[in-house]
Amino acid sequence: MYEQKDKGFKEMGPVLLAANYFTFLIANSFAPSIRMSLTSQMKVAAICYTLNYVSEAFLLPGNWGIAFSVVGAMVGGYGAALLWVCYGAYMKTLCKVNGEEDIQGRYFGILNAIAFSSLLCGSLVTTFCF
Repeated sequence: MYEQKDKGFKEMGPVLLAANYFTFLIANSFAPSIRMSLTSQMKVAAICYTLNYVSEAFLLPGNWGIAFSVVGAMVGGYGAALLWVCYGAYMKTLCKVNGEEDIQGRYFGILNAIAFSSLLCGSLVTTFCF
C-alpha cells in the first residue's frame, strides 16, 4: 500500500490559511493607497499568487519548508488584497468611462453574486462528493 510521507507538514492547512487571511486583512488596510496603474497592480498580484503556489508545490523538508510555505501564504494574502482593490477600481473606472455611475452598485452586486455563487458551488461539491 502507498504510504504518504508528510515531511513535517502535518496539520499545516489551518496555519497557512491563518497566515494568508491575516496578511490579507493587514494588506487591505493600505492597498487602496498604493499608487500604481491597474495593469501593474494586476501583474504584481498575479506574481504574488504564483509565488504562493510555487511555495506550496515544492515542499522542502523540515523547518525551512514550513517557513517557506508560511511566507508563501503571506505573499498570497498580499496579492489577494491588491487584486481585490484592483477589481473595485477597475469596476469604478468602467462605470465612469461609460457614464453609468448611477448604476455602478448593480455591477458590484453582479460581481459579488458571481464570486459568492462559486463559493456556494464549491461547498456543495465538497459536501456531496467527498
